[in-house]
Amino acid sequence: MKKQQLNHQVYQLHLLLANSWGNSWPYIQRSIEEKLEKALCQKYRQLDYKLEKLTQSQIKPQRTPLFLP
Repeated sequence: MKKQQLNHQVYQLHLLLANSWGNSWPYIQRSIEEKLEKALCQKYRQLDYKLEKLTQSQIKPQRTPLFLP
């Protein structure tokens, strides 16, 4: 329910801004989306690095026998 309310608020704000800015709004929106995409890419890169590091720490190295027959 909370997510639906937030989506509705974002939609209403989007309509308000589009009506206020008129023909300039698509350029403004594109700029906002580019900045968000850049921030998200950086965040996901960090998360991928952490996940890879965690995965590598969980892999047990294969042991070689300590004595030979």
